[in-house]
Amino acid sequence: MTTMLFLLLCTASLAQGQLRAWASSNGSVVAGHEARLTCQVDHPDGSPIEWSNPAQQTLYFDNKKGLKDVRVSLVVQTREELTISLANTSLADDGVYTCIFFSKTMRLANTTLTVLVPPQPPVVSGAPKVVREKELLQLDCHAAGGRPPPILRWLRGGQEVSGESWEERDEDGVLVLWRNVEFTATPDDDGRPIICQMEHPALLHPLRAQQTIEVHYVVPLTSRGDYALVGGIVAVVVFASLCLLVILGRYLARHKGTYVTHEAKGPEGSQEGEACTEVPGTPGADEKKEYFI
Repeated sequence: MTTMLFLLLCTASLAQGQLRAWASSNGSVVAGHEARLTCQVDHPDGSPIEWSNPAQQTLYFDNKKGLKDVRVSLVVQTREELTISLANTSLADDGVYTCIFFSKTMRLANTTLTVLVPPQPPVVSGAPKVVREKELLQLDCHAAGGRPPPILRWLRGGQEVSGESWEERDEDGVLVLWRNVEFTATPDDDGRPIICQMEHPALLHPLRAQQTIEVHYVVPLTSRGDYALVGGIVAVVVFASLCLLVILGRYLARHKGTYVTHEAKGPEGSQEGEACTEVPGTPGADEKKEYFI
């Protein structure tokens, strides 16, 4: 009986004043957005609850504001709960926040707030847009910034292809993530986009950049059907050419020019070849008369 009573008293003591603290959105927030910090007490005894930031500065003590930060505001304040909001978050807000329950035995509960910074959109570079079949191609994709660094993937024909990744910093000290891919061009790559996909927890959907290449290749004749098709095309072309020649010949025959030469008839020795006509009654003309007896 004594043992059972002792166990019940221990259980009640442990249950009273237990704390749970957490940050909204699974402990992460995108920079510039609002974060909420919630602290709850099981079986409260009316003792005050406090929230403090990573620098151990009091943000709220029950309903009394501590740090003079216009971004911090009170959301819920009861005997069981203290919830505050932090607007327009930045990297400076990243860290561990502490909830304190000031009962006879002070209790603490910590939660980590992670501020996410989205990276710049990905950029693809490297390969020419027109290539030949079996030519070796190399494409590069890079994305600047981001916290944590983004994940870059290459997709070819809807399938992920492997590549090498590395990091470097630009002139402003911003971290830039690179990933390349190498492959041999095939006829299937003609007109097909090669995609660089970027994933990041601060993005609702992946961002993509792509490059479409044109592959020059020879189409092989692999079956009798191909030969028959080519033969049919040649026959049609030859037949059309013959028909055109026949039509053109008939057209020329109908519209050929006709030339007629008129030669003058007159006295011999006429230099200009003009026709001479004897007019009755003209002086000097020979007259023939006939007499009947």
